Amino acid sequence: MSLFKLFIVPVAAVSICFLSSCGCCTGEDPAPKLRPLPKFNDLPTAEVAAPAPAPVPIVEQSAK
Repeated sequence: MSLFKLFIVPVAAVSICFLSSCGCCTGEDPAPKLRPLPKFNDLPTAEVAAPAPAPVPIVEQSAK
């Protein structure tokens, strides 16, 4: 009898969970279809110039 309970309880739990989450058994309407994505224009590309020169560090003389 205990082997029967060990088998029936999980099967019943899984079947109840499956049947309650299925939309066809609950009478719910299906999810609406997604609308199409809008058409985007491509961004204009800029011409790449020469790399900017490296910044020059500012060195100050301390007044002693």
